[in-house]
Amino acid sequence: MYKNTTGLISTEGELVAKYSKIHLFDVDIPGVVRSKESEYMTPGNDVSVTSTPMGNIGFSICYDLRFPELFRNLSERDCQVIVLPSCFSEGTGKVHWKCMVQTRAIENQCYVIAPNQFGMTDVGFAGYGHSLIVDPWGKILAECLEEQGIIYADIDMQKLFKVRTELPALTHRRIK
Repeated sequence: MYKNTTGLISTEGELVAKYSKIHLFDVDIPGVVRSKESEYMTPGNDVSVTSTPMGNIGFSICYDLRFPELFRNLSERDCQVIVLPSCFSEGTGKVHWKCMVQTRAIENQCYVIAPNQFGMTDVGFAGYGHSLIVDPWGKILAECLEEQGIIYADIDMQKLFKVRTELPALTHRRIK
C-alpha cells in the first residue's frame, strides 16, 4: 500500500512541503468509471499549507476536489494558491471538472493551479485533461485542452488581495 503524494520543491532543490491525498476514489459509475483506490492506497491525514516567496501554497489531489471542507480549511490557513494535481476521469471530468475548479477558486478567493492528466491511465480509465489555472474571481487564466502541454499564468497577489478586500466573504462567515 502506498499514498498518493505531491510535493513542493524549492529553487534550491529541497523538498519544502508534501501532501498525501486524503479522499480515496472508490466509485463504480456503470459505463462511466470504476475505481477502488483503497485496494492499493492508504489515505493521508494532514492538510498542508506552506509559505513561499510567491505566497502561501496549499495542496489537494484529484478526488479531494469534491470535498469543499478541505478547501475551506486551506483558506482558513491563509492559503493564497492551491495546487491540485489530478487524474479526473473523462466521464466525470467533462461534466464536473471545470465548474468545480472554478467554484473552489471563487468560494475560497484563491488561485487554483489544476494540472489534470490526459489520455489512458494505468488504472484503466481515460483522464479528461483540461488542465487549468483559475484566479480568485473564477476566471480561467490558462487551459490545456485534450492534449499534452504546458500552461502558465501570472499569479497576481495584488488581484487576490483586491478580491478579498472588495468582497470580504471569507470574513463574513458565520457558520464554522
